[in-house]
Amino acid sequence: MQSELRAQRQLRLIQELVELLQAASIRCWLRGGWAHDFFLGEVTRVHDDIDLFVWASDSDAVGQMLARSGFTERNGLRSAGQRVFRMEGEEIHVALLERTADGRLVTPAGRWAARLGLEPSDAAPEEWPTEMLDGPPGRLVNITVPIVTPAAQVHAIESAARMPGHPLSEKHRKDLIRLRERLSAT
Repeated sequence: MQSELRAQRQLRLIQELVELLQAASIRCWLRGGWAHDFFLGEVTRVHDDIDLFVWASDSDAVGQMLARSGFTERNGLRSAGQRVFRMEGEEIHVALLERTADGRLVTPAGRWAARLGLEPSDAAPEEWPTEMLDGPPGRLVNITVPIVTPAAQVHAIESAARMPGHPLSEKHRKDLIRLRERLSAT
């Protein structure tokens, strides 16, 4: 029952976040476990957080808008590549995207810089599939939101598993199986 209530709260927050950002003409894409579920059209597991991508150039506007809407930013967790907000006990990880001069899609300093103890200036940008923002939206219950493509979701899980000291978790192994099965069926 507790996990069902948490899922309902997170779904409501996802809808609220996307509506707030879209109303401010800020593009966003759901990523991570919830993006998998929105692609699959079902809640597959309990989620620890909500993950989004936004353009790095919108970072300040996102922070100001979320603060006005009651979200609090977790101090000390902001990096060149991500900001972390909280609402109703839930964490929202907002990863910041940039497009390089040659068209590559990257998160500045990479999403693992802080975990590896690197300063943003010491960490290389993490590259993402350039087409990851070009897929159709995902739908779950009565909510439709932009999501990163399923191929990008697979890429994210596989690249995380290659990080030193970050083996593939059971939940991510199951996510990969579900995503690959659905992708092979389409």
